[in-house]
Amino acid sequence: CFMRAIVLTFDKYHPITNHMICSYQNLWSTNPFTFRIPYEKYPDLLFDEYGSKVELIQKQVGIDPRKIKYTVLFLLEDLEDNEWIYWCMDDRYLENIDQDEVNKVSEWVINIRDSDVSGISFCRYRETLSENHIYKDQVITNDYGHVFLRRKDYIQIYSHQFLRVKVLRTLFESFPDRPFDPHEMDSFIENRYLPGNQKLFVTQQNLVVFGESTYRGQLTRNCLESMYRLGMKVPEGFDMSAKWKVKGKLP
Repeated sequence: CFMRAIVLTFDKYHPITNHMICSYQNLWSTNPFTFRIPYEKYPDLLFDEYGSKVELIQKQVGIDPRKIKYTVLFLLEDLEDNEWIYWCMDDRYLENIDQDEVNKVSEWVINIRDSDVSGISFCRYRETLSENHIYKDQVITNDYGHVFLRRKDYIQIYSHQFLRVKVLRTLFESFPDRPFDPHEMDSFIENRYLPGNQKLFVTQQNLVVFGESTYRGQLTRNCLESMYRLGMKVPEGFDMSAKWKVKGKLP
């Protein structure tokens, strides 16, 4: 089965998107995703590199790249509320993964019939390790023995994860119509309650490690090292940061 992966990005960050997809193809070669990517100027690089693994969607030319709400809703426009998608913003990428176990999770997610189960994350780190953000007594277990804990809020909603379309649509429709910078999005989810029919879960045992590609518009040190490992050229137009931003640890 294939699944759409919704990529929040814009033209300047297409080299970062390229690195993100490359990390998936390298570390999770059996991933089921077709990456849906918005663009203004056709990204030949992405099509030449990935072919049918990418679905390139042209935005209205001249739209302010800070119109993030518009971009996300545009990418979801033709999708049904209960369809499963993989939500992957461009500034995260795979650092490490338990591929066999994640394949089992992916296969299970596609076949979940309960439409209230609306989000499955296989990366557990920081806030979701705390009882402040999870219900320890509300769990589901899949056919492979993976245990998932119900999340209380939108914390880590911007991390890569499986979501039903309605989760993203409901969330982004509630965001301001004005252009805003990505760093503002954290404040938009503070004290915001999840709808009762949108239950989000996180794995009890972490299965992946994600790296952040940028910090305040600069390439992180871990992203640069990942690019070198993958044999990629460092993109032009980005300053370098000394920050090391990696999330999660494998057991």
